[in-house]
Amino acid sequence: MRPDSHYAMGTVDMHQVNFLPWRMNQLIHQRRYFFIIIFTSCMTTATIFGYLVGLLLLDISQNHYRLAAHQQHQQRTEQLKIQLQTQQQQLEKLTLRQIQRRTYTQHNQSLLDLLTSLSNLTPPKSWLSSFQLQAGHLEVNALSYRFEDLNVLLTQFSQTPQVSNVQLRKLRRVDTLHQLHLIADYQGVSNE
Repeated sequence: MRPDSHYAMGTVDMHQVNFLPWRMNQLIHQRRYFFIIIFTSCMTTATIFGYLVGLLLLDISQNHYRLAAHQQHQQRTEQLKIQLQTQQQQLEKLTLRQIQRRTYTQHNQSLLDLLTSLSNLTPPKSWLSSFQLQAGHLEVNALSYRFEDLNVLLTQFSQTPQVSNVQLRKLRRVDTLHQLHLIADYQGVSNE
């Protein structure tokens, strides 16, 4: 048989022959080294990425905690503000009541002083027959056995600090009594 007849029949077995084994070993080592570097790089990147994600999640949870604390603080501040406004309104009401009571007390004290001064101003043989105070207008009727006593009463009453614009309405004599009718404006609290 001829050597080319093998080829013609199609049964030729070809074997690969490695003439450069050191080069193949070098390629295998380079591939291994490349895969180790890629694997290490991927693991390092994944570790860094995981660490950064952990830091971000920690920061997010801390921010949520801070936000919740801030909202709670803000709600507490609003509650305190509402309480303060309520207490301030109550204080204003109480202050107004105190001012009203003080004014009422001063008014009553002034009336008491006026009545006391009228009893002190009335001469011994004279007396008040009527005393009327309405809307700051004062009317006094007095009786006396002596005319001079009514004159003294009129003079002293004009000098009383709680009254002003004292006017003599009537002065007359009925039998043995002298009658005096005065009108005046009541000033209220005296300026002493």
